[in-house]
Order: sequence, then C-alpha cells, then structure tokens
Amino acid sequence: MELTKENSLQELGISAGESQIKHLQSYVSLLLDWNKKINLVSRKSADGGEENVWEQHIIGSISFLSKFQLEPKSRILDLGTGGGLPGIPLAILLPDSQFVLIDSIQKKINAVNDILVNLKLPNVRAYVGRAEELNKKNEFHAKFDYVITRAVASTTDIIKWATPFLKQGSLTSLPAGAGQERGKGEVKAAGGELLSSGAILLLKGGDLTEEIQAAKIKCKPKSIEVHNLPSSPESAYLIEKKLVIIHP
Repeated sequence: MELTKENSLQELGISAGESQIKHLQSYVSLLLDWNKKINLVSRKSADGGEENVWEQHIIGSISFLSKFQLEPKSRILDLGTGGGLPGIPLAILLPDSQFVLIDSIQKKINAVNDILVNLKLPNVRAYVGRAEELNKKNEFHAKFDYVITRAVASTTDIIKWATPFLKQGSLTSLPAGAGQERGKGEVKAAGGELLSSGAILLLKGGDLTEEIQAAKIKCKPKSIEVHNLPSSPESAYLIEKKLVIIHP
C-alpha cells in the first residue's frame, strides 16, 4: 500500500519522505475512524474506503503543490477545515510552515484536535469559531501569509471572510527556486511557480465562470487566476477540480 501511495505522489511530481507518507496514511485511518461518529467527509467518499479518501481528500488537498510552491516558513490559515482538510495533509508535507485550522462547528474541531494529538504534528493548531468573527481578533487579524480553503462557500464570501486574515502581500509570482531552498526531507515540486504571500487559495470544482465574474464585480480583487488541478491516470476525481488563486 505504501508504494502505491508513494507512486501516486510521484506521478503528480511530488516527492515525500517515508515518514510523511506514513503520517498521511495514519491521518486517513484516523479520519475514517472519526467519520463513523460525526460527518467530517461525505459518507459516499468514506464508504469508498482508504483508497477513495486518499484520492479525493489527500491528493485533492495537495496536488496543486506539483504546480505551485508556497513561500517557506509561512503562516497558513485553513478556513472551514471540517475534518482537517486541506490543512493537515499540507502541514505534513510542509513542516517548516505553521498552520491554523478553523471551523465553526465545535465537534469537528474536537475531532481535529484528537487527530492532531495522535499524529503529533507540532506545526498545527485548531480553533472553533466563525471566520467573520475570528478575522477581527488580534491573534488572527492580518497574521497569515496564505488562506486556503475547499468549497465551503461562494468565491465572493470566501474573499470577504479570508481577506482580513492576510498580511499585506506581493502580486509577483516568482519562478520556483527563486526563493529560499526547502530543507532536507520536505516536499519538493517538479517546477512550477513560487506563489507570493497575501493570497487566498480556493480548491473548488465545476464551472466557476459566473461565480468568478460575480466575485470580480462585488469584491474587486487585484487578481483572480483559475488553474486546473494537476491530475494523473490514478486521480480521475481531480479532472474537474480547480485551484483559484486570489490576491484581494
């Protein structure tokens, strides 16, 4: 099984250490255990077992790293984390960055905290609260280099909720390798761009044309880019999934 998981990352151009792959596998097992008690991921995806969760939720959370890199030693907020997605898989692969996971539902954060205790991840903290309330608090306001989220709301709402969390960032996307080199054992992407900080990263599927247009009119962000998520023959689920990069 480990070889299969390793190959699925390699096909996307992502290399991870053996301990990172084991951590990801442990996370999948913990997520499935908790999902029997509360709904952290859809029942349909959980019923497909570990392989299905790996493809939809692990690969779905990290595949963009084969095309883009985040600045080293970043502070990253996962907005609407649910069962820890995409924050926990990213935290496993980016151990030099600090992650804060938020969700408005206490029982989900309780589950996430239990998962974090079992995984022993030192670079992740989880908090309960609504984004539009937490983003006004001193410990969260303008404290993050990136906000990342899955399809928890419309693009317009995501921009409104996420922007106050962000530090002031640059619009320049640098070539991969132009920034600091990553430490030994950290995830490496094959090429791509180093995304400047101050960005909202939205993972979402379907036709986003009208939604993106509405966000441009209502929020007037500096830029919005829509990219297909990298996929492999083993990850057909990702074919219609997108990464939306927003500089508000």
